[in-house]
Amino acid sequence: GGDDAWVKVRGMLPGLSPGGDIGAMCDCCDQLTAALAQGNALKQLSTGQRSEIVKAAAKSLDSKDPTLLAKVAGLILKITKGGANLLSVSKLLFRLSKTSSNDEVFLREGVTGGILAALGGGRLQSV
Repeated sequence: GGDDAWVKVRGMLPGLSPGGDIGAMCDCCDQLTAALAQGNALKQLSTGQRSEIVKAAAKSLDSKDPTLLAKVAGLILKITKGGANLLSVSKLLFRLSKTSSNDEVFLREGVTGGILAALGGGRLQSV
């Protein structure tokens, strides 16, 4: 059930620790995204669990690697319900979007869909 999904997700969070191998951190983001996409895993997360994931992911936002930043931003967009996290990720994505070489990263990582999903469903009013 939901507890099993949380145990699995929580066990992956150390893989987002800064200073690790960028490729491994990207893989960790992909695995977290996949785990959260299974069944109702994302819907079953409590606010505290969502916060724990966002805090772990946010530690990676100081990276200079656009692919990692896009993956982390996408993960946070899926988890956050708005507020300061949404604003921070939006600012990061805006900075990344200014560099045309990052266009491919946006397309490959599906960031645009995450942005649109985050802005839909009434979230825009809370920003």
